Amino acid sequence: MKRIFLSIMLLSLFSCGDNTTLPARTDSKEVVERSEVKKDKSETEAKVDTSNENIAVSNNLSLTGIMVTPPQNRATVSLSMSGIVRSTKLIAGGYVRKGEVIATLENPEFIALQQEYIESYAKTEQQEMEYKRQQALSLQEASTKRRLEESYADYISIKSRRDAAAVQLQLLGVTVSNVINDGIIPYLNVYAPITGYVADVDVNLGKYISMGEPICEIIDKSSVMLRLTAYEKDISHIVVGDRVTFTVNGVVDRSFDARVISVGQQIDKQNRSMEVYASILSPESLFRPGMYVRATIEQQ
Repeated sequence: MKRIFLSIMLLSLFSCGDNTTLPARTDSKEVVERSEVKKDKSETEAKVDTSNENIAVSNNLSLTGIMVTPPQNRATVSLSMSGIVRSTKLIAGGYVRKGEVIATLENPEFIALQQEYIESYAKTEQQEMEYKRQQALSLQEASTKRRLEESYADYISIKSRRDAAAVQLQLLGVTVSNVINDGIIPYLNVYAPITGYVADVDVNLGKYISMGEPICEIIDKSSVMLRLTAYEKDISHIVVGDRVTFTVNGVVDRSFDARVISVGQQIDKQNRSMEVYASILSPESLFRPGMYVRATIEQQ
């Protein structure tokens, strides 16, 4: 009887032990599995966020280019008449103002042109008086119609010579009234066509300058802009008004702002690119045409 009772008690103890340990093992396994699932989910969400962030950044276009001046802010100084350089104040990087004398030339043809103007000016006045006299005589029937016509033809001919000489002198920067009042000017002055900085100087004392030959460039830096290179695949992503941020070689830890003002309408056949122009919002005195820039166009 005692053996049967002890067997029953031992069986009960083993049964109770199984009931208390099994649930504990099951709970631990579930916690581990849940933790791993949560970790995998967090990593997946992080990857998605990073992917989205990269997509947002890639929407901004990175371009390169240089600084340029618009055509109306850059002038090539060339001559309408050849001559030998008598004097000059040109120096690369120097500052000149519009209308300032930057060089003087010697040329006998310049003196001859002034002489022709003065003579034709005087003859025009004389011939005009003769024509008016013939008109008066014609009204009184004291002069023939043929004489009147000849007088008018002579007047028109000498007047055209005077006007042609006057236009040539004006193209050379000469005020024709000064030639009449003050006499012949010995030297031809070369004037600065715009205000700006001198570049590409190719002149010195005694040098013979041919007609049309450039002697220097004058650059107005007040309206310097960006000329960027964009490729064919980026055309649909660039519109006038887009904001641009850019950096300049040689300027450390600074960026500048610009805005797209023009998008090219023709694709280069060789490299499939086009030009994009951007106006600098706050130009700096250190900016110079030809500077290399890296730019980013911010997409809306």
